[in-house]
Amino acid sequence: MITYLLIAEKQLNHQIDVPRFWLRRILRIWPLYYCCVLFGFYAFPMLKTLLGQTPNETATVGYYLAFLSNFDLIAQGLPDASILGVLWSVAVEEQFYLLCTLGAICFARPPL
Repeated sequence: MITYLLIAEKQLNHQIDVPRFWLRRILRIWPLYYCCVLFGFYAFPMLKTLLGQTPNETATVGYYLAFLSNFDLIAQGLPDASILGVLWSVAVEEQFYLLCTLGAICFARPPL
């Protein structure tokens, strides 16, 4: 679907407005994603402590902030906070958007 949207925009406007494309993706995905990251790294350990359990988070917050949690999942295994465990798919989606956008820019140019 994303590739189709980029191709349709190229055909309609004769160019791809990359900043606008990324802004639409950011406004759709990032707010909920970062709420889940905040909950997983801060609220979940606090709740676990309040319930008398010991938090044991193995996930690395930097990977999650940079949408690289799929690599952290490979290296560290499943995180303690289950909400963090599903965010790998969002990371892959964001990586795809980046590669798809770059590919569309590169391949949409006329040959030299």
